[in-house]
Amino acid sequence: MKNKLSVFILSLFSVVSVFAQNALTTINVTGSLVTVDSYVDNEVIIDGATELHLTSKTPLTNSVVRLNSDDSWLYFDNLRPQQVIDSYLSKIYVKGTLASYRSNCRVAIYGTGAVVIPHSSSFGPLTVYKDQNFGGDSTNGYTLFARYTSLGAFDNSIRSFKLKKGYMVTFATASDGTGYSRVFIADKNDIEVPVVPDLLDKKISFIRVLQWEWVTKKGWCGSDPNEYLAMNATWRYDWSAGGSTTAAVEYVPIRQNGGWPGWGEINGKEYVSHVLGFNEPDHTEQSNLTVAQALAQWPDMMRTGLRIGSPAVTNNNWLYQFMDSCKANNYRVDFVAYHAYWGGKSPVNWYNDLKAIYTRTGRPLWITEWNNGANWTYEWWPADSLSRLQKQLTDVTAILQVLDTASFVERYSIYNWVEDKRAMVISGKLTPAGQYYSANKSVMAYNPKNEVIPTFQYRNPSSTIAFGSKNLTLAV
Repeated sequence: MKNKLSVFILSLFSVVSVFAQNALTTINVTGSLVTVDSYVDNEVIIDGATELHLTSKTPLTNSVVRLNSDDSWLYFDNLRPQQVIDSYLSKIYVKGTLASYRSNCRVAIYGTGAVVIPHSSSFGPLTVYKDQNFGGDSTNGYTLFARYTSLGAFDNSIRSFKLKKGYMVTFATASDGTGYSRVFIADKNDIEVPVVPDLLDKKISFIRVLQWEWVTKKGWCGSDPNEYLAMNATWRYDWSAGGSTTAAVEYVPIRQNGGWPGWGEINGKEYVSHVLGFNEPDHTEQSNLTVAQALAQWPDMMRTGLRIGSPAVTNNNWLYQFMDSCKANNYRVDFVAYHAYWGGKSPVNWYNDLKAIYTRTGRPLWITEWNNGANWTYEWWPADSLSRLQKQLTDVTAILQVLDTASFVERYSIYNWVEDKRAMVISGKLTPAGQYYSANKSVMAYNPKNEVIPTFQYRNPSSTIAFGSKNLTLAV
């Protein structure tokens, strides 16, 4: 009898324990911005426009979160997107259905963390209107990634628009994406434009809508995941267009040279929002293009509908000629890519020299290749290998301080392969400088204060009058 009673008590205790473990206390979260360390034994419900930030590395213990509105966003401030997908997506519901990555929700890069956005793959973030102040006929029938070159009833009719946070749109006046074009980025809030700027008003004939990732400045140039994951980079490129954006990193394709990769490959990529111009056209051993040759292909860059970076050079004269020519031809360039192998420069000189490029071009900078000198530079280095590694750590720390704090530097990606003394990673092992680069928590890349609003220069029309075998051209 005593044994039976003991078994009964133990069974009852087990049932009570399981019940207690599964009993969840409901919490309704309201307010525009809410920050909580973590939840334990809770059912968290968000019905409205709320950003809920969870700061713990173990944010949900025996808890679930229900996102019941398109504007109910859940942030994991200290977990990368893949960690959220692997460990926490099974605890999140989107409008009553279990969250599914790239199906009924996005899991986007958000700085050094992640954000779960309750938007399905068919979500239409852009609504355009035929009248100003969001009046008249409207449509939000623009799916992500597609290049809309035929707008039907809305061609040359759009006068106002709304764009949901987390997306960007490119408008152009020519149906192929050329003409006057401008990128709008809903980075921090929804964008609502009641009166379309004059250069686009009733002139829009091309639309491309893309997802926005909140990457940090810190990136990596290369294709080896063992390297860019070890560096905790949030974006990368690899001198090609063959990669893809993953939960780990945003991928940026590049038109490496005048003939490759193909425009079809670049235009067809999903989950990308930027494209880089030619790689070192100022060098004969790289893409080797004159300014005129690069300009001849720039309309194809605009046809992508992506946010466009200039050709990456080391020769400022080439860059400035190119940028001046783009301005004269009304070609859009949204940021300037640059390669800086500046060994022996002080941090002050790094800042001043980069600032001069920014001031001259009027564009935020992407330093897509850089290091503390290179194998072709002649700065001083100590003789022994340990002292060299220490020098690289000291110098890279100082350079990163400049790149992270200079507001006009939007992104940077270090080049690893310019001698072992400058490397971040060698044979899979991080150097002291690589350990610092990996641990460095860079700030958000995009700064709305540096938004580029393209201008448009009208040319004086001319007419030709024929007199017999001679023509006379008159400027009006």
